[in-house]
Amino acid sequence: MNNKKLETIIAIHDITNEQAKMLKKYKLDFSYTGGGCEHFSYKVNILDQDKFNLEWLINNCDDYANTDLPRNENDLCSFYLYYGHCSKQTINKISGINISTLNKTVGTITLIENEGFAIEQTCLESGVPKMKALTKKLETLIKGEK
Repeated sequence: MNNKKLETIIAIHDITNEQAKMLKKYKLDFSYTGGGCEHFSYKVNILDQDKFNLEWLINNCDDYANTDLPRNENDLCSFYLYYGHCSKQTINKISGINISTLNKTVGTITLIENEGFAIEQTCLESGVPKMKALTKKLETLIKGEK
């Protein structure tokens, strides 16, 4: 995320300096999905049916609804990637992934059938590399789909 975009996010949303540092350190984005829901996010080079990139949504687990941003690097976070609005071909490819193989190479991941992925609740330092490793595997799997 470039400095200008980060400055705009800080000005519009209630982002602390600590949260801004985490966004930069982990090369994450910020996403507002409406209804007061703010997330750290990470874009995936896979398009949904509306031609929008999929994105991981990352939130603090202390919040019942998981809509709060992480406050510091040690907060337990939820990592969630929704792909339910993709083409049937993409959904079928993603749903066919061998989760036990992924769990050996990436870490504990839950596949929510025909809908999304969730990474075990963990801190940013542990979860972001798992998220990026899974993203790379997904992008490689889908590469070439029209």
